[in-house]
Amino acid sequence: MGELFISLNWLSIIAAGAAYFLIGGIWYGPLWGKVWMREKGMDEHPEPPNPVIYLYSFILQLIVGLSLALFIAALGTNTALQGLYVGLSAGAGFVLTTVGVNGLYNDMSLKLFAIDGGYHLVGFGIAGLIIGLF
Repeated sequence: MGELFISLNWLSIIAAGAAYFLIGGIWYGPLWGKVWMREKGMDEHPEPPNPVIYLYSFILQLIVGLSLALFIAALGTNTALQGLYVGLSAGAGFVLTTVGVNGLYNDMSLKLFAIDGGYHLVGFGIAGLIIGLF
């Protein structure tokens, strides 16, 4: 297992995490921000969150990049398209299902599920594509 960690392309993991993070800024900002806030019952002009939340989000998205890199390496994937496929599969199989189950117990609207689940599906797909590229 140690050899696998050493053989990973850490730059691609960082790039994947950064891309996922940036997609979030676009997704929950100009793309779906107003709809998301309305579905969450939030004020359209809330106070900005504590900046530390962005650091934690970035760290968690780096962990996603690392996990995807391990999956991709274990599968012997070596192209961007295969990386995209692994990312989309992991996003749909692990994340969309988890968001869906949580949503069932938290009265999540279908719109909110589509926004949150769609973000993670796109984020995982792009992260997988980036890792597969390298």
